[in-house]
Amino acid sequence: MKWKKRWAAIGLIGVLLIVLIANIDTSKETVIYHVPEGFKGCMTIYFSQKGYEPLDMKDNEIIIDIPKDGKVITSTSQEDFNKIGWHKTEAYYLNNSGERIMEIPKSMYQNGLDSITNSDPKSARFTISFDGRSDYCY
Repeated sequence: MKWKKRWAAIGLIGVLLIVLIANIDTSKETVIYHVPEGFKGCMTIYFSQKGYEPLDMKDNEIIIDIPKDGKVITSTSQEDFNKIGWHKTEAYYLNNSGERIMEIPKSMYQNGLDSITNSDPKSARFTISFDGRSDYCY
């Protein structure tokens, strides 16, 4: 009987270690949203749009500057953007001079949504809100 309890305890400890290890944040990449001061609502990234600037990664960071209308248009494909995999996110309000004035709490931008229509890369987009809503932007 003692052995059964010991093995059960060892098994429980093993499961807890696996859960802890699986939840360690090992991502090196960070997506940083620069949000205009006072912006509330939805931001949408429109992917695979010819003639627009790509999203560039520098020093393991992709900085996404959100214009006042909330529409970010890029030539980067959704597939290429998603290749970064699991990543950290940060968001900051910027003043009119482009300086970071306040970090936005993660609770204000936690529900992002990828979408694509008829497998058309030009329709691919990612939408996220910066107003703390619990549902998705559409």
